[in-house]
Amino acid sequence: DLQGHTVSFKAWAYPEEANDASIVIYTVSNDGSTTQTLTSTTTSAAGVWTLLELTEQAINGDLDYLELRFYIKTNAKYVYFDATRLIGLSGYEYLLPTDLALGSIKRVSIQTAGSSDDPCDDIHPRKWESIAGWSIVRDGSSRFIRLPYLFGKPYRIKLEGITPFTDPSADTSTITIEAEKVNLIVALAKYKFYSIYAQPASSEDTNRYKSLAYEAFAEYQRLKPSLRMPMQSGLASLPVY
Repeated sequence: DLQGHTVSFKAWAYPEEANDASIVIYTVSNDGSTTQTLTSTTTSAAGVWTLLELTEQAINGDLDYLELRFYIKTNAKYVYFDATRLIGLSGYEYLLPTDLALGSIKRVSIQTAGSSDDPCDDIHPRKWESIAGWSIVRDGSSRFIRLPYLFGKPYRIKLEGITPFTDPSADTSTITIEAEKVNLIVALAKYKFYSIYAQPASSEDTNRYKSLAYEAFAEYQRLKPSLRMPMQSGLASLPVY
């Protein structure tokens, strides 16, 4: 989708050493005969955040692949990169963040204002508007969110939903559960267990199982507000069109 277009690649960097960070757009043609390396030249002070920019870069056409790279010049030194975005294309579909790709999206919102040159650079955007008409589409093993219309500035979209505990690879796989959530799951399991056994039992046993089921359900309801799986948010930058 990027080949033959003009784009801007930006990322915030926090280097340990001055001028130690750079970002690169690297492409290889279909026949492998032509490569393209576009490298940022933004200076960056040590110990502060700097916006690295590759602006208005013309991408070659007929590509085999394209990579967005992050470079650290000095060995054994660190650089933190954050808030990366590629701006310049019109698009309705965006790859879902890893945490939400296997979960359930409940709400999608768009940033509506910002004080930075690129509104998505605001640290804590305050103004959001819900988006209606979005959908989830699949492309093989990947999941994308499809928006109903385009937006004119590099605003952020906010995704809210529920993520799974883990992604089992088989029916016999185990999952990792945080210790404080174990009691919640055990309470729900006890409630379901006693509810099932209360049905075919004698009247005396039925009352006893129902009493145990009610106790377990009360425990589940007590733990649920503080131990439920939190709503997770993923952020993605929208391009200028």
